[in-house]
Amino acid sequence: MNHEAANGADTLSARPVHTRVDFGPDGEVTSHETVFCNLGERSVTVEGCKGCSRFSVLAGPQGDRKVLCRAVGRLGLRLGDLGERSTRTVLSELGKRRFACLKATTSLDTIESLLLDEGADGLPVLDDAGRPLGMVSKSDLLRRYRDGVDEVTSSELPHAMHADLRPSGTAADIMVPLVHALPEDAPLSFGIALLAIEEIAQVPIVNEHGVVVGLFSAADAVRWLALEMGYVVKPPGT
Repeated sequence: MNHEAANGADTLSARPVHTRVDFGPDGEVTSHETVFCNLGERSVTVEGCKGCSRFSVLAGPQGDRKVLCRAVGRLGLRLGDLGERSTRTVLSELGKRRFACLKATTSLDTIESLLLDEGADGLPVLDDAGRPLGMVSKSDLLRRYRDGVDEVTSSELPHAMHADLRPSGTAADIMVPLVHALPEDAPLSFGIALLAIEEIAQVPIVNEHGVVVGLFSAADAVRWLALEMGYVVKPPGT
């Protein structure tokens, strides 16, 4: 099939350059730059992309370089429709129907169980009225284990030394006190933008009184996108 006929008029689009950095056994470092080609629907080397007549320029500083390409693939034809539908889907329609929240005094043992055993990505910390005070993530828990051990106890064993490295504390000790929240009637596009701009994995959804009534995550956004593209996916956990 002729790609030009199938895709219509050319459109200038910015394609991100992906750099894979390999660290060798003796400390040598090599890098490999590729860019995804819309027409070929595969990754090609940046040098190979420069040989294409649709290539324009390489823009942006190192670490944020983009290839400007005059081509639109099949996915590009649908982005406008997806963007429009994301503004008509409200956040309260997405996400888990049942989710965990914490009090400031919740113990680290309980937090560990929720994050590791129950598969939670992040946990809002709420005040007595149900309004968000902070967020706790797996990274916060790991950081506490690395930096916040209050006491190390050890005991002699026949052939080994046992050390208890479990720190004590509560949610208030490890939470990030800055909370980004969105109203329950906010469009999905707002949620996706907030996750990307702030580089966070989840955001609490609040009602008109600021009380948490839901939790929107990056996984919810990906699940919605997959459904919109026609894939069969598992519903969010309960």
